[in-house]
Parts: sequence; structure tokens; C-alpha cells
Amino acid sequence: MNRFLPATEGVRKGTMNDPSEKRTPKRMSKTPLLLSTLFLLLLAIDQTNGAMTTEQMQTAAKGFRRTCQGKISVDTALLDGMSKGEFPEDRNLQCYIKCVMNLLRTMRGNKVDADMLVKQVEIMMPVERQDAMKQVIHTCAGTPEAEDACVTAFRFLKCTWDIDPANFFFP
Repeated sequence: MNRFLPATEGVRKGTMNDPSEKRTPKRMSKTPLLLSTLFLLLLAIDQTNGAMTTEQMQTAAKGFRRTCQGKISVDTALLDGMSKGEFPEDRNLQCYIKCVMNLLRTMRGNKVDADMLVKQVEIMMPVERQDAMKQVIHTCAGTPEAEDACVTAFRFLKCTWDIDPANFFFP
């Protein structure tokens, strides 16, 4: 008398134990992927000066853009326009900027965290651009904050363009 059942015997159709049932994978958050990408980029940072190369910075920026554009429906043309000084008062663009700044932990509530921005510049920008960008951050840190964090982030970023378009960079 055999006490053991073959793997498919004793399994009722339509149950989770039914091997013929197809399981659909749950949708995973992109945050772990973004954090993993950022971690790998940080490992690849030039260890002599602790900063990213321009290429590494652009690669990291793509991850931030992908994540925030997935959360906030904003036209790519608006995002690309920022590098040309185009800052239309578009709500989705404003909230996209806030999203990226939140990923970088450079906003606290409705306020831009200038100290954290300086730390991010030291990690993510090439050394030759850091001093100029730090000056811009300190100048724009005085930009009046709005009641809405999206507007505050937008105003701050626009200020950075207005002060130093040559060193402006944002995903």
C-alpha cells in the first residue's frame, strides 16, 4: 500500500496548489530598481575625488526621469525644454520637479534642503562643476517657498537656470 501520492494527485483544480494554474506576477515597484541602479552608480564613482563623471551623472538622471515620469504624467518635450530655459507654469512639470527632488531627498515638506543639495552635488556632479553649482544653490535657497511643494521646487529650479544656465542640469 503506497502512502505517498504523486505530486498532481490530491490537488483540486482551481486551487493555488494546482500546477496547471497560471500565476500572474504582481506588479513590482520601480523604487527598488532605481535604488539598485543608484547604488551601482555610486560604486562606480571615481574614488579619487568621490564624484561622478558626466556620463555617470546622465545615466543616474535617466533613472530618476523614468521613475518620476512614470508617477507623474508629464510631456517629455516639457522636460527637455528645461535644459533650454523653458519653464512653463505647468502643474505636472512642477510636480515632476518635486518628485525628482524628493527622490534625491533634497526637499523637506515645502522647503528646499540646501545642505542636502550640496551633498548631492558633491556626489553626483563632476568636480569641475561643483563649485559653481554650490554657489547657485546658496543663492537660490533664498527663493520664497510656496504653500505648494510642487511650486516651491519649480521656483527653485527655475532660479538655478536663471543664475547659471551653463551649469544647469536636471533629469
